[in-house]
Amino acid sequence: MNNQIIKIYMKKTLMAFVLLMLSSGWLMAQNPIIRDQFSADPTARVFNGRVYLYPSHDILPPDDYPRKDWFCMADYHVFSSDNLIDWQDHGVIVSQENVPWGNPKAYSMWAPDCVERNGKYYFYFPNAPKEGRGFTVGVAISDRPDGGFVPEPEPIKGINGIDPCVLQASDGNAYIFWGNGRCAKLKENMKELADDNPKEIVKWGNREMEMVGVHCLKGLPNRQAEGPFAFEYNGNFYLTYPYVRENTEVLAYAMSKHPMGPYEYKGLIMAEQPNGCWTNHHSIVNFKGQWYLFYHHNYYSPNDDKRRSACIEKLYFNADGTIQEVKQTLRGVGISNAFERIQIDRYSAISEKGACVEYQDTINTFKGWNTLLTDGGWIQYNDVKFDAEPQMVLVNARSEKGAVVRILVGKECVAKVNIPARGNFESTIQKLTTKISPLTADIRVELESGSVTIDYIQFCAQMPVVQTKFTADPAPMVYQDTVFLYTTHDEDDARGYAFKMKDWLLYTSTDMVNWQDRGAVASLKDFKWYDGDNGAWAEQVIERNGKFYMYCPIHGHGIGVLVADSPYGPFHDPIGKPLVWQKEHWYDIDPSVWIDDDGQAYMYWGNPHTYYIKLNEDMISTSGEIQQLPHIEDYQEGPWIYKKGVNYYLAFASTCCPEGIGYAMSDKITGPWQYKGHIMNHTYKTRGNHPGIIDYKGHSYVFGLNYDLLRLMTDEHSERRSVSCAEMYYNTNGTIQELPYFRENVLDPVATFNPFRKVEAETMSWGFGLKTKESVTFPKSIQLCNIDEGESLTLRNVDFGKKGAKKFTASIASAKAGSSIEIRLDHADGPLVGTLSLSNSPQATCKLKRPRGIHDLVFVFKGTAKTDLFLWDWWQMK
Repeated sequence: MNNQIIKIYMKKTLMAFVLLMLSSGWLMAQNPIIRDQFSADPTARVFNGRVYLYPSHDILPPDDYPRKDWFCMADYHVFSSDNLIDWQDHGVIVSQENVPWGNPKAYSMWAPDCVERNGKYYFYFPNAPKEGRGFTVGVAISDRPDGGFVPEPEPIKGINGIDPCVLQASDGNAYIFWGNGRCAKLKENMKELADDNPKEIVKWGNREMEMVGVHCLKGLPNRQAEGPFAFEYNGNFYLTYPYVRENTEVLAYAMSKHPMGPYEYKGLIMAEQPNGCWTNHHSIVNFKGQWYLFYHHNYYSPNDDKRRSACIEKLYFNADGTIQEVKQTLRGVGISNAFERIQIDRYSAISEKGACVEYQDTINTFKGWNTLLTDGGWIQYNDVKFDAEPQMVLVNARSEKGAVVRILVGKECVAKVNIPARGNFESTIQKLTTKISPLTADIRVELESGSVTIDYIQFCAQMPVVQTKFTADPAPMVYQDTVFLYTTHDEDDARGYAFKMKDWLLYTSTDMVNWQDRGAVASLKDFKWYDGDNGAWAEQVIERNGKFYMYCPIHGHGIGVLVADSPYGPFHDPIGKPLVWQKEHWYDIDPSVWIDDDGQAYMYWGNPHTYYIKLNEDMISTSGEIQQLPHIEDYQEGPWIYKKGVNYYLAFASTCCPEGIGYAMSDKITGPWQYKGHIMNHTYKTRGNHPGIIDYKGHSYVFGLNYDLLRLMTDEHSERRSVSCAEMYYNTNGTIQELPYFRENVLDPVATFNPFRKVEAETMSWGFGLKTKESVTFPKSIQLCNIDEGESLTLRNVDFGKKGAKKFTASIASAKAGSSIEIRLDHADGPLVGTLSLSNSPQATCKLKRPRGIHDLVFVFKGTAKTDLFLWDWWQMK
């Protein structure tokens, strides 16, 4: 697992992976919290256990906008989160074109607010009117907080100004604040000012005008005050607001015992922006017992302070109710998931020398930042949660001359990562040297030698079970003492959203962590009635009466069947035509077969509908008519039918996209089926999924697919998928416990691995960067190839016994001069127990330092030729 190098060209905001996250409405962030668009004047509110964020939406001025250096806002988005880390964009809720009274070309949709009262949500916003000058404030109403808002036909009479905020006070009344700190009471309908509001004559230059309400900031520091935000806490009313103390805005506050004052000035909440950004605008909210300050900064527009982005910090009160001044940070708030990308450039602490943060692209700043470490520099990122025990850490970085970084969790170094010399960003994966139990800890990255530019780090509990090819649509089968994992095969040159699939592969394991590549067991060429070269989609294999039946959909041409005398093949077509083909549509994909207790076999399949038909005992012909099930909630495709105990289960890929793994239950194989929820929920982490479920050696497992391997190579989307696996658990009532995403599940071995037998070199737990192919040098075998300097191959849970191993032999071909294999224990920098020097001889042998007991076994490849060092057939220890 050491030094597995994969090119990742950093195009964050343009890359399909990020676009996938954005298209599904999810944004992951520290500060700024919204990372695909500008989001100024953030008003946060808590509704139904979630934080809803209502910012204004800065945009670049269009060609017809007269001032290119001024604020420009045409609409409002709403975002929500249940953890302040992951923000869902619910889209546009109000735009200047759909406000009946507003100027549709004004681009003046400034700071808004939203409150709930009596089951309705009231969204208050300023806008320029169609007639006249200045601003007025309107309200849009909905039955929900995330959309459906309908603007009232007229603005609120009596309000001329910007930046509305509504306070629902403990006296039962609602008060609206706006402009430079004016306040008035609202009627119960929340759409009009109350009739009993005070009025006063206000002079404006040579003019006098009647104003409703009171000026709450009168007599207080209020130069160019705006953006009032009021709230109530512990019997005190707080009026917080930006004003210009010297040249740019600070956030200040005053306190009172009454919502309309008088207010007493108390001081600052936040000082001026450190980079001179002119404005700040904010809100304050209590979420799950913690107070937070939402504010904005021009992080994504460093040379233009009219394009701003929302940020969050924790806020604290003193015992007397006053507010402690808040310092801006890049880290922001929230607990980050160790198994997500950790953008360490959003740091909590940084060394005074040898560390800095720089834009990836000074033109397209939404691409984010990198961390540059030199001269022993370090950077720290706090509050990272490990829900499971990670096995690896990934560092995405580049280095001109190579570098070594240390990864610390808390105060303990858990990995030392060698970053090779490369001009482009690449991922280096290192197995951890120290066990990390579930905890929340601070992460520090320290430079030991060289210099390096880091984009992100990420921990993994596991990665896909096969790394040498792209595999999808897992169809596991337990036969005798072995798991046979049949998969489809995404070709390495597949591009975009087009599938390129020509054959079906097989992998086997007896311990669930080490898998042997058995090669292709069938292909489209086995179906003589099909003359295409693409479309080998999700298959399943089942055994009956000593024969093995493979049900293979050929996209657009129905479902065929192959048969073999061995689970390893060879498979052949016994009927010379499709077993099932509904020619009126293309729904005939993803077959799954189960033989019921009475011997009757059934085949399920279909996308987007679910079909089934009875199979005859010969398993290659059908009985009766095709039946279509009533729609099962959240069903998309990929059914997996099985029985456990008295319950029948229908697992499936849930509604695309992104797909999760859902399931339904029944007391009969033909239904009716009752939807029960998710085995694994929808997640932006994988666009697709496809379940396969087995019981093996006292454990239950669910297999699925994802793009994790592809993401190590590129963030540009391609249909190059990988099979992963997680242990699955049933409740006492037969329902299935929902699992986190594959990468966060620890997959433990269920048996030890025997190194004292002939082991095919294509057997591994981890070998990213390596490839396998059918051998020409070694007849009728699979060989390991694409072996480069610094790469490695790992096998888990290898039992060397009490006496240990004293000799290692390998069958090698085409070895380049200066090539060798280091044999190490536990990890790629672990104890060296032997070194195998390679030559032109077909076999090579070396002595071992008698490793004993159970360890992970790591082969580290060395060679002066750097690439394609040798071909490897098998190895054995004695």
